[in-house]
Amino acid sequence: MVAENRRKQQELFKNIIGILEVYRQVEYENLLKEESILFHEILNYKVGVWINLNYENKFKDDLRDNCNKLVTLVASALECNDTTKQINYINSDNKNRLEIWNLIDKYIEEEEKIIKSMLIGKK
Repeated sequence: MVAENRRKQQELFKNIIGILEVYRQVEYENLLKEESILFHEILNYKVGVWINLNYENKFKDDLRDNCNKLVTLVASALECNDTTKQINYINSDNKNRLEIWNLIDKYIEEEEKIIKSMLIGKK
């Protein structure tokens, strides 16, 4: 059970980092892939976040909500052909990006508590 939690946590953070990486590429107009590919990748990362969240973690809702908002805004920016609108989308989701970084720390701390309680329960 602990190994499964750790595996899901690793997958979760791979997906969150994927979202943040696509955001960074769009923000700095340093697209390493076509916009249509990035659009589909970021939506897949969103699903990966949903699948791998630990529903026992009290920060799951905030982390999921902020990832969802960031994905939606970045996907909208990728779909948009108007540079001004793209900039507006990216500027508006900086708050979610910062909140995700804060929630990562809180989520990890809570995961450690959950895993400790699982280990204590087994002894």
